[in-house]
Amino acid sequence: MSTATEPTVLMGGVQPCLTLIPRSKSDVDETELIEFTLKLRAGSGTNAPTYKRKVARFNGGSPAEWIEVLEALDEIFAQNALTSPQDRENTIRTILRGDSLTAFESSIYESRANPEPDGRQLPLDEEMITKALQAVSQDVFPHRALCHQIRWMQRRMRKPAGMGIRQFVAAISQMNEKLIRFPGATKDDLFKADQLVELAEFALPDSWRAKFDLAGYVPTNFDKNRLIAEGEQIERATALAKAPKPKDKSAKNTGKTGSTKNNFARKGKGNGHHSANAGKVTTKHKGPSKAPEAGKNFSGNKLRKEFIGDLENPPKFLIGSFRPCVVRFFTSISKKISITA
Repeated sequence: MSTATEPTVLMGGVQPCLTLIPRSKSDVDETELIEFTLKLRAGSGTNAPTYKRKVARFNGGSPAEWIEVLEALDEIFAQNALTSPQDRENTIRTILRGDSLTAFESSIYESRANPEPDGRQLPLDEEMITKALQAVSQDVFPHRALCHQIRWMQRRMRKPAGMGIRQFVAAISQMNEKLIRFPGATKDDLFKADQLVELAEFALPDSWRAKFDLAGYVPTNFDKNRLIAEGEQIERATALAKAPKPKDKSAKNTGKTGSTKNNFARKGKGNGHHSANAGKVTTKHKGPSKAPEAGKNFSGNKLRKEFIGDLENPPKFLIGSFRPCVVRFFTSISKKISITA
């Protein structure tokens, strides 16, 4: 038989067959997909609307994949009203491959064996089909799969950080419904509604349960809808606490030494008073000009050029708060010098 169904041993024990987050599926070749045409309304006529249902061929896969095949078979049998054992057998043979098909056919052959000496096979019935599917389950599931799955749900199951409370509760409910697919499982092995709420409570983080106690909320005294409402309230509060806060512009400007407000304070503006230097145009301080070299003579023209070089843009002066006056005294002197030269 197939060895692909051996359980994986982890540090905490045997890994469960079903988890809250389904394992990633490998890419399935299109040739391994079978497309069934199903009726939209079960038991409807020939001309009723239909839809397509694709099922991957199964050859010794994981327990979760086998459960998906079983659910697909139930859907096909119900929507197309396949009540004949021969039709169900043919449909199952189309899907199974390898060791799984061998286990199914072996069970059918043993069930139809006639103890009478005439050697004719017994007619195929629905009970034989069900028994053959259980034989495949025995081949796919690991040893004590149901026991390990229940113990994991009770003791080690924890809500993933990236999963919301609503999705978490829904995943637990789906997992509980799939327990009936395990070998040897009965309806008594399924968890009741109040037990599911208890499982969900102790799978939540400790900080959540502390907030439940602070609010006086006891999850086992209510149904799962109340648990979802309380959990979503915590999720909203956590999301608001993690939201980025807007930057304070006033605090940002206060830390700058060259801010506009500080500049106004230094100049005497913005405080309701005028400073003594208000309106004065300041000029940059220039260093002393170089003295002429000793013994150097200047002609009239050269002296005029030096004066004119400085007097083409004569300096401007301000007296108090009056308007600037242009002093052109040196301009007239330069003209006289040019005439005498």
